[in-house]
Amino acid sequence: MEFKSFEDAREFYNRYARHAGFGTRIGQTNDANRYVYCNRQGTYESKIEETDRQRDKTTNRCGCTAGIRIEEKGPYFFVIETIRFEHNHHMIQSPSMMNFLHSHKDFDPSLLEFVKFLQFENVPHRTIMSILYSSVGGAQYLTFHGRDLLNRKAINSQEDIRDDINKLLSYFGQMKACNKEFFFDFQLDDERRIKNIFWANASCRGSYEDFGDCITFDTTYKTNIHKMPLGVFVGVNHHLQSTIFACALIRDESEESFVWLFRTFLRCMNGKQPTIILTDQCPSMAPAIVLVFFKTLHKLCRWHITRKFNQHLSNLYKTYPTLKADFTGMLNWPLMPTEFEQAWQNMLDKYDLHDDTMMLSLWKIREEWISAYFKNVFCARMTSTQRSESMNASLKRGMLKKKMSLHRFAEQVNKLIFERKQKEHAKTFSAQTDTNKRTHYGFENQFRDQYTKDVFKEFQQKLKKSTLFRVKPNPDYPNLDEYNYLVTYHQPTDDFSWSNHEFRVLADPIRGDYRCECLLWEHTGLFCLHVIFMLDHLRVDKVPICYILRRYTKGARQRGTFDRRDYKTEANDGTSFLYQQNEVLQLAMKAVRKSTLSEELRARAKVGLLALYDELDAMHSSTPDNEDENDYNCPDIDEFEPAQEPEIDPEVDEPQLSDDEEETTTKDNEEPKIILATDINWITLDNSIPNSSIFLAADISIPSLASKDIWIKLNIFT
Repeated sequence: MEFKSFEDAREFYNRYARHAGFGTRIGQTNDANRYVYCNRQGTYESKIEETDRQRDKTTNRCGCTAGIRIEEKGPYFFVIETIRFEHNHHMIQSPSMMNFLHSHKDFDPSLLEFVKFLQFENVPHRTIMSILYSSVGGAQYLTFHGRDLLNRKAINSQEDIRDDINKLLSYFGQMKACNKEFFFDFQLDDERRIKNIFWANASCRGSYEDFGDCITFDTTYKTNIHKMPLGVFVGVNHHLQSTIFACALIRDESEESFVWLFRTFLRCMNGKQPTIILTDQCPSMAPAIVLVFFKTLHKLCRWHITRKFNQHLSNLYKTYPTLKADFTGMLNWPLMPTEFEQAWQNMLDKYDLHDDTMMLSLWKIREEWISAYFKNVFCARMTSTQRSESMNASLKRGMLKKKMSLHRFAEQVNKLIFERKQKEHAKTFSAQTDTNKRTHYGFENQFRDQYTKDVFKEFQQKLKKSTLFRVKPNPDYPNLDEYNYLVTYHQPTDDFSWSNHEFRVLADPIRGDYRCECLLWEHTGLFCLHVIFMLDHLRVDKVPICYILRRYTKGARQRGTFDRRDYKTEANDGTSFLYQQNEVLQLAMKAVRKSTLSEELRARAKVGLLALYDELDAMHSSTPDNEDENDYNCPDIDEFEPAQEPEIDPEVDEPQLSDDEEETTTKDNEEPKIILATDINWITLDNSIPNSSIFLAADISIPSLASKDIWIKLNIFT
């Protein structure tokens, strides 16, 4: 039998082996002869005792002598000179078991690329397998098994980690190529290794321009392969949604790192300092904030404060069932410092907690985390960094993994930013329709026209709750000012001190002056229940526009001073990228459908598409714009490496060999090429001869043997 290459001969024998029920492996070679054996040929001598082997398996080699010898007669002229049919083992009877033999596995490159895409989109392994089964018509038709897929994913992960820093900076370069307003910077240590990384999308910088008066910052999330904490600057937009301003990866939480980070943040935001910043109790963060944000008020996060004593609080709640309601009520209701301190003392008296160490600690730093002490400072409804925590939780849900590389980490964070922007767009689109009013008050109609839907709905809830209050004239001003009132809760109780408090409210519809001693408008920019009750009581038609902050209105987004888009939406000719993609895709699908009409057309289409891809890739590489795409005065990043080397878990990240592959040589691991179905069409299967042999008839359509029919006798021991 003659073939044009050794691979053609090997593929012929391998195809025969697949139908017969055994696997093949490439054996020894010399100048003229090459051998292909049954995969169970030869014997294997272990260098260690079976009792000491870590894997619970033994060799599958049994000294089988079946195989062929291929001799090279000349250029493009190979001949099968010798063939041995006898096997000393059972054959595999089920075709669906062939994918466990290495020689019969088929790793389609396009399918592996699809698997790689799903893997880095954090699709679970079981879901990937289910998709592959469905795509080929069932598990029995898949040409590899689950362990092969795990091995491939492990290889993908190892390749993805290599040159991680360069890939990260290259990704940032691509983002900057889409929009020059994308900002990123990094800090090096004394050994010229990457220490801290900062980046902000153009849309994030635009959001800070509109809503950067109040921010939270938190560094509690540590889920990348280099164990670098993720810092997120978060604010709130006009739909009361959390919005990301900037992100950073820092090596450590030292004062030096925070000083660099905050200075870089200010440089990114053109020197605009926020009114207030809320953080956790990190001791090295406070001096850095004082040094950099010298115009900004720094307060602590209530959520972090209470979480620090979470276990102790849980024990107290079990001991005193009503303590939780009293404690949370005291923190949440709009008390002034005097009322808060009185309520705190009442709570300590009620539950005898004067000597409790936790309560003493909380009391000592009360002015740093209790909002009653900075009610006159605008906080935009952000009294804790729980918004940062919720943003980290959003990343944790299916986006980030513990062993994710830095460039994949940045990509996933970017996807979250796009997702948040899409949710904001959905809210903005829904604002085209008005929310139903609950009353016929003029001020409600005014608020509906100005506020976004979410802000207006919150106002409506307050309007409903304001009916719980009553009003009476303020006796302190009996004759001087008729617009001073006392607003009280209609059912006073001793459970909460605020329910007994008479809030002093100034409501002057003539001068348009509305103030309350709870200072909620000064603190959040939204009216409190007490002022809303007075608007209802006085039947106010409209309030001065100064009480409607722009940041809560439908027009809060300013006309940007720069391009805020994070991606290109139009090509040079003005058409959208989606239109151009669909145009090319339709042409490609026409070619694909035409190629399925015959094997000759399919082969021609495959050759043409590969040639076209290579041509396009060469054109892209030689484009001058592409050469400068990532050139942004970055230093030689080849010198940079993360300070902490990634930890690789051999149980998960290293490929595992199957039983058939463990003892093969380097040549054994070569992947067989795909042989066309038209090369060998098995016509006859005669198994009428009992238990001794099977006769197979094969019509060979290989060009050199196109006119020959051969019969092969295969002995099978049963």
